[in-house]
Amino acid sequence: MATPAVAAPPRRVVSLSNCLDVILVHVADRAQIAALSHYAREPQGSTIAALARTLPATWETAEEVLALQPDLVLTSRHSSLPTRNALNRLGVKAALFGVPKTVAESLAQVREVAVLVGHPERGERLVARIEAALAAAAPPPGWRPLKAALYQPNGFSPGGEALIGELMT
Repeated sequence: MATPAVAAPPRRVVSLSNCLDVILVHVADRAQIAALSHYAREPQGSTIAALARTLPATWETAEEVLALQPDLVLTSRHSSLPTRNALNRLGVKAALFGVPKTVAESLAQVREVAVLVGHPERGERLVARIEAALAAAAPPPGWRPLKAALYQPNGFSPGGEALIGELMT
């Protein structure tokens, strides 16, 4: 019985989402990263700002992305719709991700990005690190929950139904 051919991992990946940028730098080879979003470089909103400043970045225009000649573009529902539409019309392979509302959905995204870039084992290692960090941060049995409100840059407050709500709990 013949072994089915496995598609070669992408050689040039562009990310148009800060959340996907973070996953990408942890699971892809540095040489695979053609560009991250410009958001990745912002120290107040990115956990990888210093690293991101050593990699190319894009402002999400279709022209910039096309000039990078990617064989995979990671996008989110918050990525520029005109850019996503242009890439689709031009046949550029893109993966569209939603915004995870739970830890489980977030871990699933880690795994999916890792598979897409050809390194599923790195995704599993990152998931294990995240799960270990969550376990270490969990409150002890019998802990009384505190009330809290989270305010992010520009006065944004995501609310309890967002991923951060689950993390705070």
